[in-house]
Amino acid sequence: MKKQEFLKEMACLAPKMAREFISRQVKNIEKKNLTMSQVLILEMLYPDHKVIMKHIADVLKISTPAVTGLVDKLEKMDYIARNRDSKDRRVIKIEIMELGIEIVEKIQEQRMKMIEEFFSVLDEDEREMYIKIIRKVVGNLGKANK
Repeated sequence: MKKQEFLKEMACLAPKMAREFISRQVKNIEKKNLTMSQVLILEMLYPDHKVIMKHIADVLKISTPAVTGLVDKLEKMDYIARNRDSKDRRVIKIEIMELGIEIVEKIQEQRMKMIEEFFSVLDEDEREMYIKIIRKVVGNLGKANK
């Protein structure tokens, strides 16, 4: 396939696949009364990580006050706990709780089923090739932005 043909095809297909994937993810997440940002926070903490608020803000590319609002809601749902660092009281560490772990595992299980459904049309060799290509592209993402 020539480069221009490939670019046109990808410009059409990639957004369709992304929209479908995100749409289904959002439907599953909304059933649990969570936002995508809250799920991203829980997944950052899963299975047993403690993360500081600033790290969450940096990864999500949002302000620390915005993270505070998301964390407040997750804490009220007993999905996470907030603890001050014993060495530096200004630093707040976020830790995932048992309910948070359970919700992440359910979301990941639903995601696996969705991926299985999407890629059921591929045989084993095609799946291996697809993963190989995706890894190569993902490895280039950081370089492509520079």
